[in-house]
Amino acid sequence: MQHALSRALYRTLRGIPRCFPRRLRTAARLALARRWYDFVNRLDPEGEARFFNYGWIPPDEESDPPWTLERCQAALYSRVVAASLRGKDVLEVGCGRGGGAWWVWRRCAPRFLIGLDLSTGALHFCARNYRSRGLHFVQAAAGSLPFAAASFDAVVNVESSHAYPSLQDFAFEVARVLRPHGVLLFADFRKSSELDLLRRQLASPGLRLEQQEDLTEGVLRSLLVTDACKRALIARKAPWYARAVLEDFAGVSGTPVYTGLRSGTLVYVRLLLRKERT
Repeated sequence: MQHALSRALYRTLRGIPRCFPRRLRTAARLALARRWYDFVNRLDPEGEARFFNYGWIPPDEESDPPWTLERCQAALYSRVVAASLRGKDVLEVGCGRGGGAWWVWRRCAPRFLIGLDLSTGALHFCARNYRSRGLHFVQAAAGSLPFAAASFDAVVNVESSHAYPSLQDFAFEVARVLRPHGVLLFADFRKSSELDLLRRQLASPGLRLEQQEDLTEGVLRSLLVTDACKRALIARKAPWYARAVLEDFAGVSGTPVYTGLRSGTLVYVRLLLRKERT
């Protein structure tokens, strides 16, 4: 009963800011997101969870070595970063605990990489755990990027945009900080009925859609394979009153995201958009 009440409260709070005027709605959602992610980060100071994404497993993939939680989550980055970043200047918006930024830094060899996130706790974790010349972490909101125009060759955005107060603000900021022919490497879930709207919003500030891929089946495979691991991690790390909310957040079986992806009411997509020459 208590788990059900905390879960219901969490879902209700996520909807409350929609009642506010736009400026207050934006401020309220940012404040709520910051507090939530700071709380989640405090639960795991040891760093057992370094990614905040649902993961992905390709079709017909052998299970040896086994698909661990971190391997699934890193595989999602491998699929999303479908462009050469060697020697490029890269920004990840919504870097979370830095697992994805660290993966891109080690595997893709950019010239420099900045990970940006709203959560103070996440950025403190990144500063403690990822130290390399050319890799930096900054705090800011996705709709107000603190960089000059034409600063980056690529922007990476993985499973973060669904929480933004304004996707259009984010899209305009991405287009502003990208250099001509720079790319947005994007992945997230949406209601199936809102997929066309997502594409229009991201493309509207002068970004041209070049690639689109439905990752839903691979994400579902990952959610199934990692379900027991995530439940055990939550049971071990979280106080009792937060466990149901964290299960929602992690997308374990029976939660809204899992059932939505399984039923087809939600879709998980990868997009690559390129900034047109201006």
